[in-house]
Amino acid sequence: MKRSWKLVALMLFVLIFVCGGNLLSLERQDSRGDPIKNESIFAQSIAQNPGCDWPSFGRTPDNNRVAPDGCGPKTDNLINIWEFGANGSVKYPVILDDKIYFGSSNGEFYCVDCIFGKKIWEYRADGKISSPSIIIDDKIYFGSEEGKFYCLDIKKGEKRWEYKVDGIIYAPNALNGRIYVRTNKGEIHCLDAQTGSFIWSYSMGSFTSYPALLEDKLYFCSYKESIFYCYCINSNTGKVIWEYQKEMEEQPYATAVVISNEKIYFGLGYYTLGLLYCLDIQTGEEKWSFRADSEILNSPIVSNGKVYFSSMHKTYCVYEKTGAKKWEIDVYNGSSYAIALSESNLFLASMDGVQCLRISDGQKKWSYKSLFHPNYVLISSKRIYVVSENIVCCFGDFNKTNQPASNTCDWLSYGRTPDNNRVVPDGCAPKNNSLVEIWKISTGSHPLAIATENKIYISLYDFIYCLDDKNGRVIWEYKCSKSVSSYMAIKNGRLYFDIRMSSKQHVFCCLDAQVGRKIWEYEIPDYTYDCISPIATDDGVYFGTSNGKIYCLSPQTGKLKWEYNTGGEINYMPAIADGKLYAASSNNLYCLDLKTGKKLWKYETYYITSSPVVCGEKIYVGSSYGSRFYCFDTRQRKVIWTIKINIPSDFSPVVYKGMVYVGSTDRFYCLNSSNGSTIWSYNTHDLSSIISSPILSAGRIYFANKIKIYSLDSKKGLKLWEYEIANASSLSISNGKLYINSITELERILYCFSDSPPMPPKGTCCDNCTDCNKCMAFKIGSKDWFICNQLQTPMSTAPIIKNGRTFLVIRYIAETIGANVDWNATSQTVTITDPKNGKTIQLQINNNIATIGGKKVQIDQNTDVKPFISEGRTLLPLRFVVDSLGLDLDWLDQTKEAIICYKDPMCP
Repeated sequence: MKRSWKLVALMLFVLIFVCGGNLLSLERQDSRGDPIKNESIFAQSIAQNPGCDWPSFGRTPDNNRVAPDGCGPKTDNLINIWEFGANGSVKYPVILDDKIYFGSSNGEFYCVDCIFGKKIWEYRADGKISSPSIIIDDKIYFGSEEGKFYCLDIKKGEKRWEYKVDGIIYAPNALNGRIYVRTNKGEIHCLDAQTGSFIWSYSMGSFTSYPALLEDKLYFCSYKESIFYCYCINSNTGKVIWEYQKEMEEQPYATAVVISNEKIYFGLGYYTLGLLYCLDIQTGEEKWSFRADSEILNSPIVSNGKVYFSSMHKTYCVYEKTGAKKWEIDVYNGSSYAIALSESNLFLASMDGVQCLRISDGQKKWSYKSLFHPNYVLISSKRIYVVSENIVCCFGDFNKTNQPASNTCDWLSYGRTPDNNRVVPDGCAPKNNSLVEIWKISTGSHPLAIATENKIYISLYDFIYCLDDKNGRVIWEYKCSKSVSSYMAIKNGRLYFDIRMSSKQHVFCCLDAQVGRKIWEYEIPDYTYDCISPIATDDGVYFGTSNGKIYCLSPQTGKLKWEYNTGGEINYMPAIADGKLYAASSNNLYCLDLKTGKKLWKYETYYITSSPVVCGEKIYVGSSYGSRFYCFDTRQRKVIWTIKINIPSDFSPVVYKGMVYVGSTDRFYCLNSSNGSTIWSYNTHDLSSIISSPILSAGRIYFANKIKIYSLDSKKGLKLWEYEIANASSLSISNGKLYINSITELERILYCFSDSPPMPPKGTCCDNCTDCNKCMAFKIGSKDWFICNQLQTPMSTAPIIKNGRTFLVIRYIAETIGANVDWNATSQTVTITDPKNGKTIQLQINNNIATIGGKKVQIDQNTDVKPFISEGRTLLPLRFVVDSLGLDLDWLDQTKEAIICYKDPMCP
């Protein structure tokens, strides 16, 4: 008998082993008996155990925003690694596989590389995106305020499907192959995550909070007719399992629901009232509640028997079992919507900046205050990501390989990086040999463009300006007490520069680069004629003065850390590398310890007239007095080689992969870095001295003389292009743009050049364009537009697609054909009058009915197609206006371009 049982057990084991694959592949069924199609085990695992990724608002379906051990920063010495600027305010990013995804208020959804902060792709949705997104498998999901819920391919940003609801879509959550979508009308829709097909919906009240999911249950809060509810419903059927009720006269704000240890937690707030609740997950019975000093705005975090949360003015820690308070700390959180926890650190974004608290007692470990009203924080792969208005910022541990200046497109000082070597990473410079002027602006005496993500900073006499790099428009301006007298430097969201108070008195200033607010200033105690351009690092701000002194100030406070007197003149910016500062003072080259300012050594040579450039263990300097150029060994403290060359004053070379690029009065040279021998030289043939230090990027070398800008092939010295601009004293490159500073007796101008946008495609009316037969070309999402293949001044607002139709600012078309456009702010109407054909068209904002020649007509069979205002600009439906004016329209769906053809009726 025992043998027979063993035999049966063995046979069962073999049967399961052989048939296991088929048994595991059986389709699961929902409560209606329908199969759940294409459900992915990986989709479930990534949501419930995402490792260091952060694939949803709550990180996991239970919304407990705790990053696993090892996912947060290792130290408290953090730096701002990169910043990415969107075209609208950003809400709630998510992260997967070193890529961060987020939407913006202008309808653009971004995928950005987490390592360098560079855009990988973007997708334009209909309407503002104000809700979090969520990642499942190879797809990402998000909603818009136009009531559309999108599913995109996560690698390419291409749309897989969309789902339409009546109302604004709020944050989704997902589990087990299903995705749950909330609306502002109190509805929850359950969809198939693969196909977007509808499964069920449930209407709760005036709003629903961000839901939490566990197994086959969905938990969320709602409010209806003076009653606050917390629900537990079956996530497969939408049927209520239990509900918790609380009478409340006013509708409160409810945080996301959080699940932990058979309990659910959520916070409430309205006016000055703030309550944290703990309910039993099985019955909905209230276990305890805690009254805070004011509104609770962010969802709680539960970890190791404690609950952490914030009100408007405080951050709390209470015990999970009883709700008794362990500690509280004063923090003005303002509009902070989320906190995050990693190991022993609690991170929060508040009106006081980004802060890190010690979870044992709530004491502040560090803070970063340079961001303007940060309101969201998350943790992934040893970095912290913070949202501040339209900026996404990445913070990480400070180390040599984490330095943002060398591996990003930022141009942070006169020499771009602390070592002054102007080598720009591939992808940061313009890609083509055909460049066009994008914009220009008047500047001051030190007009070099300092650039970070999507912003540049310039001075104009006693003003500092922060500009949008797309169009040169002013983001903010700062009025200084006197004229700015040095180039600027930027680091960790702070801008540094010198102000000349009188002929020999100077004040060194620090501004918040986000908003243009003064943080501190330092009055230079000694009389000096000039203050030299600064270099900023995480530990200090360094600059020299013409009286021979070098100063190091604290970036945080502006207090003096050390100073060193060389006894000579310092007229050129120093260089920093490997914990040392190198400075040229008269006919001496100095090496100082960066932390203490103590002299390590000095070397006497000809009077140096350039900023040192450091590459490895070598330093390169030039002297226009001795017409010499030196290569110096920092270890042996001796000259390796020198050549006789008429190097311009204040000229610094570029050193890269065994080659040194340097200019003279009439030639540009590429030298062998080992011995100084000439590899190639280029003669400009215009008898003009080279005046700007060069830039190297992607195999191109850029420089300027007094007449032209040149771009050469860096390996062969062949000319790629030239552009005539007088006295281009300095160049800088950032984010695909070349900035050129021209200083003449009459004016000082900063030019911005970029790649010429692609011409309209062949095979359209643009091929045979004349004054009588005009062609206009527009592209969705681009402000560039053409008339007869000629690029025009960028549009104020790019064309967009909304409700399946193309909208744009119509005056660009109207002015091209000689029509008039009038706006009536009182009636919110646009009137287009074409005197050549006698047509008058009138459209009204948010109205599907227009008037043509006094007769009312419907704009589109889709009644949602109506004129609207976006960012202060009126956008009209293109197809309707073009047809009404008698123009021809070709729509190129593959490239999302509109080609408009116009024949002037006044022509024969």
